[in-house]
Amino acid sequence: MSSTLSPFTDLVESSSFKKEVYDGNEVAVLESLLDKNSKSGYAKLKIFIRNLNLPPAHPIRKSLWSQLLSIKYSIKLQVSDSSINGSNISATNLMDIDGLSLAGYEFSDQMLLPTFFLNTHGQKCLRTILHNIFIERPQLVYAPQLWPLTALFLHYMPISNARKCILTLLDQPGVLIQTKSDWKEHCLSLEQLAYLCNLLRRDKAKNLALLVSQSNESNVRTVCDAKVGRLQLARWCLLIWLLPIEHLVCLVDSFILEGPKVFYRAGLVILKASLSEKYPFNGIECNVNGSPRDFIYDEEIFKHTPFTPSKLMRKMFSLRGLSRRKIVQSLKNVQSLQVNFDMDKELIHPCNKSGKNTFAAYLLDDNEKPTHPSECISSNELASIITSIEDRKFSYLFKPYLVFSSNVDGNSLRTFYARAAETENPATILLVRSSSKSSIVGAFCSDRWQPRVESTYYGNGLCFLFRIKPGPFVIYRWVGSGSTDEEITHSIQYQRFQQASNNGIELGGSISNGPPGLSLDSCLTLASSGPTLTFSNPCLITDPADLTQTVRCENGQIGCIFTVGLVELIGFRDL
Repeated sequence: MSSTLSPFTDLVESSSFKKEVYDGNEVAVLESLLDKNSKSGYAKLKIFIRNLNLPPAHPIRKSLWSQLLSIKYSIKLQVSDSSINGSNISATNLMDIDGLSLAGYEFSDQMLLPTFFLNTHGQKCLRTILHNIFIERPQLVYAPQLWPLTALFLHYMPISNARKCILTLLDQPGVLIQTKSDWKEHCLSLEQLAYLCNLLRRDKAKNLALLVSQSNESNVRTVCDAKVGRLQLARWCLLIWLLPIEHLVCLVDSFILEGPKVFYRAGLVILKASLSEKYPFNGIECNVNGSPRDFIYDEEIFKHTPFTPSKLMRKMFSLRGLSRRKIVQSLKNVQSLQVNFDMDKELIHPCNKSGKNTFAAYLLDDNEKPTHPSECISSNELASIITSIEDRKFSYLFKPYLVFSSNVDGNSLRTFYARAAETENPATILLVRSSSKSSIVGAFCSDRWQPRVESTYYGNGLCFLFRIKPGPFVIYRWVGSGSTDEEITHSIQYQRFQQASNNGIELGGSISNGPPGLSLDSCLTLASSGPTLTFSNPCLITDPADLTQTVRCENGQIGCIFTVGLVELIGFRDL
């Protein structure tokens, strides 16, 4: 008895796959073995799946992933029906997707949008699933693996199952990457893991990566530009999805049971092969003089892997020295690296609306955005502040959230300090609105607000003062930014960034007996502003309604004291 049953849903261009005829008895035996190993415990099932290596069109694949996910995470899924019908997803939703340029792309990376063999309807379903998850989980901003995994799931699962499986994986800690910082760390961690597994070694004298083939110690190549070499390796998280689909489905089989370590194994095996002359990848030739070719770790190596799916899996799971402990250590090593922002831009390419910044979660139109963290200023005004921070990671890798509001938490400096102590990132944005609501001023603060025993200034040159209202928006940066004047860059009087005590907070210090650049008292109801040497700013308050009490400062400049209506502190979370 033979079987030509297709495992694919009708979201797939199944004509792209060669029609295979499978022996019905063989299929029945495999189903029996899968059922037997499923009941024999996780260890046996894991080994069985590692050696299964079924082609994409094998009939068992119709229910395989649903079964594995049901076993691994104890979720109930319909595994008998992979057909798609109108009840799975509404036509209205699909029409809405056509009209929204960002819908379905919210979590995704521009460099990781494979649809594999999904047809047009399947691609709309993919975007609909992801867009609905975006609406349901506003805290989630960047999760680039969702797109390719959901696309693969839709090849074999009904839409409801695919959605449920993706949500289940999202709920498991450490299975799917869900922030930009984590993505960057995982990208860079393969290089560190290769060092720990002795696939690579360092030239400490020149601080360059020396790439070594374990099979031939004399076959050593030096990457003269360490940044280029690091970037090549760091792109492995993207490149892994360029493997042929017959390889990818086998990887996902094991990934469902074993997690991200499976992808690390694949990345290391292909790295090891790229260092060996035994594997002449298509399109990659030796140098004309016959010398070994330069180290290349790019999309051609993944698209034209020399391994069959079964051979790749064998090599992956025979790789010695790889453990979860080493993966954790490699991630810690990445955190200690001084990687500049340019590397972030190379690795992270969010799908954004034209002209929007990458913290699009709160910059979307009103009908799309989930929340805006400030009552004091608009989302566009907050965007202007964040994009003005010289460290661009704040506009690229972090999402703003409300840490403290005097309208919610009360007029208490003690509570202000307590909320500030809980922030993930020490940097914050301080917003102060006058009681008349005519003036809104504030500061970007590089360090955490915490009272110091001694009245000393702290912080760094990233700090700046600003005025939102009355407009236009204006910023007063540290006078030492870009300056070569040693008196400015080293003198304490030009580095009075932040000061915190039980009596209040201030930024910028003061000139003569005038008020600081911006200060708040212990009740958060009275503030002052005046000219400073640190930021070379005038008094931030310009509206006559708030200039009720002025102070004459040096050189004829004025400072003022004004009453406060609202104080907010905005913090930053990883995207």
